Amino acid sequence: MDFKLTTPVAFIIFNRPDVTFKVFERIRRAKPTKLFLIADGPRDGRAGEAEKCEKCRAVKDKVDWDCEVYTNFAEKNMGCKDRVYSGISWVFENVEESIILEDDCLPSMSFFRFCQELLEKYRYDTRVTVISGRNPEWNEDFEGSYKFKSWPSTWGWATWKRSWDLMDIKMTHWLKIKKSGYLKKIFPPKSYVHGSNEYTSTYEGKINTWDYQFQLSNILNHTLCVIPKKNMVRNIGHGHPDATHTGDPLNKAKFYIEEEIEFPLVHPKIMIPYDDITVETQPRLADEELIQEFQERDGNFKRLINAGDYDGVLSYFKDTLRNVERLQPPYIYYLSFACLMKGDYEHATDFSEDLLRMGVMPQSFIIFAQVFFNRKHFDECFEMWDKILARMPNIDDNLRNEIIREVQIGVENFFKEKYPHVAKLL
Repeated sequence: MDFKLTTPVAFIIFNRPDVTFKVFERIRRAKPTKLFLIADGPRDGRAGEAEKCEKCRAVKDKVDWDCEVYTNFAEKNMGCKDRVYSGISWVFENVEESIILEDDCLPSMSFFRFCQELLEKYRYDTRVTVISGRNPEWNEDFEGSYKFKSWPSTWGWATWKRSWDLMDIKMTHWLKIKKSGYLKKIFPPKSYVHGSNEYTSTYEGKINTWDYQFQLSNILNHTLCVIPKKNMVRNIGHGHPDATHTGDPLNKAKFYIEEEIEFPLVHPKIMIPYDDITVETQPRLADEELIQEFQERDGNFKRLINAGDYDGVLSYFKDTLRNVERLQPPYIYYLSFACLMKGDYEHATDFSEDLLRMGVMPQSFIIFAQVFFNRKHFDECFEMWDKILARMPNIDDNLRNEIIREVQIGVENFFKEKYPHVAKLL
C-alpha cells in the first residue's frame, strides 16, 4: 500500500552540516507533513562554529514538499542537556506524538512507517513509552517484527507527549534510589556499577546530557521500549571532528547498517522485556586471547570473501559486533568490500571513507576504484582515486599509469574541478 507520513518529525541539529544534510535527505524522501527543527547556538570561542550552525539551519530552506515547518533556533549555546530537553518539550507543546531524529542518526526509509504504525497501535497503552528504530545488538532472533526492553533507546525514536511528561530532568529521586540499591535488582553487577556511575555523574552535572535522565525516568516507571527486529538507524557521528559525545571512530554503533523492515508488521504476543545487557557483562580478554580472536575472525572473513559469500560476510560482521570488545579496522574493510560487491555503494563508500580518514590501509581501496570503474560508476571511481591519492602521495609508476589510463576515459573538465588530486597526475 502507499504510505504517507502524517506523524510529525522533530530534527535536532547543531554544527555538523555534512551529517545534518545526509539525515535530512532521508527526512526529505519521507516527506512528513510537519517538521520541527531544533537547533543549538554556537559556543563562545569556537572559531567557525557560527558559520557551521548557519549552514545546518539552512535545511529549513531545503523543504521542497508540502510541509509545515516550525523552527526553534537558540541564539546562544544552551548545551546538550538544556537544548534537547527544551526542544523536545517545545515539540510536545504543539503535538501529541512525534518521530525524533538527531543530526547523526541516519534512518532507513521503513523506520518512518514502523514508528507511525506503532505510535498508533500503542497510543493509549501507557506501558509502552518509546518506539526505537535501533536494534542495539543487531540481533534478529525475534518471533515477531519487534520486542520490548526495559529502558529506551533514543538514537532514532518516536514517542508521545504522555511519555515525555514522565521525564525528570533534575533526577529528583536519584540519591534516594541509589541509596536504596533498587537498581541492583535490575542490572547485572558490572552493568550496575557502570550505570550507577553514569547516573551519578549526570546528576552532579559532570555529564551534559538529557538521555540518562529519560532512561532513568522510564526505568523507575516500569515502562517498555519497542526494539525492532532489523536495525533501522545508524549513528554516523562517531569519530566526527565536531562530535560532542561520540568521538571514537571505531565505536561499534557506527557500523550497524540501517536496514529495511518488512511489512505488514508481526506483533509479539507477549509484552515481556528481554535482557539486552551483554557486552558490558562479558569478561575482558587477555592480550594473547585478543590476538587469537583477531586471527580467527580475520581468517573467517577472508574465507567468506574468497568464496564470494558476501551475505555471509554481513552476517558474520553482525556476529562480530555482538561478540568482540572492540572492532578492528580489517573487519570494517571486509564489511565495506562485501557491500561494494553486493552493489550497496552508499555503505561501501561510507565505511571505506571512515577507514581512509583514520589513515588505515589506503592501498587496500585501490580495488574499490577498479570495481567502480568496471561497473561504469565513473563518478564513484574518480572520487575513490582522489581519496586514495590524497593519502598516498608517493605511488609507483605502474599504478600511476594505470590510474591515468582509467581517468582519461572520463570527461577531463568534469574531474579536473571535482577531483583535484587526480587532476594533478595529468
